[in-house]
Amino acid sequence: MYGVNDIEELLDLLGRLPAADLARLRAGIEEVSAQSPDPDVDPLTGLMGRASFRVSAGDALVGAERSAERLQLVRVDIPGLRTYNETYGEEAGDAVLRCVAGALRAVFRRSDLIARVGDDDFVVLFAGSGSAAQFVERITSAFANRSTGLPDVGRPTIAVLRANGYHSVDALLAAGDSAALRSMVDAAYRRTHARLGGRHR
Repeated sequence: MYGVNDIEELLDLLGRLPAADLARLRAGIEEVSAQSPDPDVDPLTGLMGRASFRVSAGDALVGAERSAERLQLVRVDIPGLRTYNETYGEEAGDAVLRCVAGALRAVFRRSDLIARVGDDDFVVLFAGSGSAAQFVERITSAFANRSTGLPDVGRPTIAVLRANGYHSVDALLAAGDSAALRSMVDAAYRRTHARLGGRHR
């Protein structure tokens, strides 16, 4: 561990460096910093990871509570990704995940919180209005455009819910999981109903 005296000596040494040497040292430090990966950025998609999302989303929830700003959470996942990886290989699966990330970037703003929080789980927390159906349609369309040429992985499961009123990010994410599960069950029911030609059994 460095003590106060060590730091003071280092600062004194830096203060006696010629300006040109100091500039080169600063440039070198900035270059190394730029090359160092962010500890909580998903290396595959470039999106923020779960830990960063929890911090930023927590701040957003507090801010929205004070300002009465409307917040919404979008939860996206690819239900059949594990089977897809086994069938077509992990490279194809990684390509699908990058397509999801690209679709979310295309639909949402740079200021919105977009994160990969699990193997095939993505979330977006954003301020603003808009119906769930609108966002489902836009994300589905953007994903379809980007995944052209890949083996069909099916439609992503997308759930949208109001984020205001949740006092913790963990509770919000749990609600997002429940909403995604309901969307998955509803989609399975619609597919079964369509195969039966609308007949109930």
